[in-house]
Amino acid sequence: ALPAPVQVFRRAATKMEGLLGAAGLSVSINPEGKPRKGTFEVKVGGKTELSLVGMPRPFKKLRETDLDALAEEIIKAK
Repeated sequence: ALPAPVQVFRRAATKMEGLLGAAGLSVSINPEGKPRKGTFEVKVGGKTELSLVGMPRPFKKLRETDLDALAEEIIKAK
């Protein structure tokens, strides 16, 4: 099993991948290779849609972000 902090990011990334992928948008997770510590970003077509940088544990900002609403906004904009 993955450590708890990794699970928070993995769960959010998998959810966004499913929501945006179902709408036909291409999704890649950590295309640069190694993820940055405490950072969660959503980029679509090179444009940053969400950037949560330098989050301390327990990653409250990420947990409180409504990923469904964010994905809906991104899909509407595309």
